[in-house]
Amino acid sequence: MPIAYLCDFDGTISPRDIGASFVERFSPEGAAARVPELEAWLAGRAGHRELTRAQCAQVRAREDEALAFTRGFRLDPRFAPFVREAL
Repeated sequence: MPIAYLCDFDGTISPRDIGASFVERFSPEGAAARVPELEAWLAGRAGHRELTRAQCAQVRAREDEALAFTRGFRLDPRFAPFVREAL
């Protein structure tokens, strides 16, 4: 029977949560951290999709800024060996 591995990117492939850092950096005055969906998500009343949509609606970034910011994050050096072993 084949085995499948499901890997989350933020906090797994990348040791840091790039998505949360991105939203924090590019939402004016921390607006993304104050969306009502955050409280609902923390309480289990909203899904991650709703939270992400609400936070991303607050983000203001040009493509070049966004790419430069994300390129500053490193990947876990142990992830590539894991992938090779999993194959």
